[in-house]
Amino acid sequence: YVVPDNKYLTHDFLIPKEHLGDAEPGQIVVVEILEHPSRSRDPIGRVAEVLGEHLAPGMEIEVAIRSFDLPDKWPESVEKEIQRWGRQIPDEAREGRQDIRHLPLVTIDGEDARDFDDAVYCERTSKGWRLLVA
Repeated sequence: YVVPDNKYLTHDFLIPKEHLGDAEPGQIVVVEILEHPSRSRDPIGRVAEVLGEHLAPGMEIEVAIRSFDLPDKWPESVEKEIQRWGRQIPDEAREGRQDIRHLPLVTIDGEDARDFDDAVYCERTSKGWRLLVA
């Protein structure tokens, strides 16, 4: 059976073996409803897609995108604009800055932040700790 991740769906979904596909216990899946519930029976469904392990990195993002129908692809016009800009950073934009893109920064913005532009990195040194705030 599959337990829905939606408070409005109050029944677990029964999934017959022939409709499990490659799904394994504990994975996050998308279920297609084959038979709606009745007073005496839970709904029956089939696994339409396996998203992956519930603790896999990025899974909460994938679930949110699908649960709330969030856009996850840039429009073609934006993709073209990105290509026009390229991946090189102009020299004038580098002036007065240190490139630390190779460091594993962690955001310190709150969950309700409008942007995620504050981050930190910390490492142990021979004299103690080094903290970078970006």
